[in-house]
Amino acid sequence: MNPLDLVSNADFFSFLTNDLAQFFMAAYRTNEKVSHYLEQANQSFIKLIKDFTKAIKSYKKEISVCEEFASSPI
Repeated sequence: MNPLDLVSNADFFSFLTNDLAQFFMAAYRTNEKVSHYLEQANQSFIKLIKDFTKAIKSYKKEISVCEEFASSPI
């Protein structure tokens, strides 16, 4: 399936920032050895959220961002 078909056929998009951050940064939040990576707003992670949101909105689709990063003014 072409990813654009998914975008075209979906009614809305939503993602959980805590889970996405854990996968993106390979840092599990309960692992003390790597959890500090999640405590800082990693600029590349913020860019990922912005770019994804912009792309989805270009298709006139709704998008929701949930969890910790969603409450950040950044």
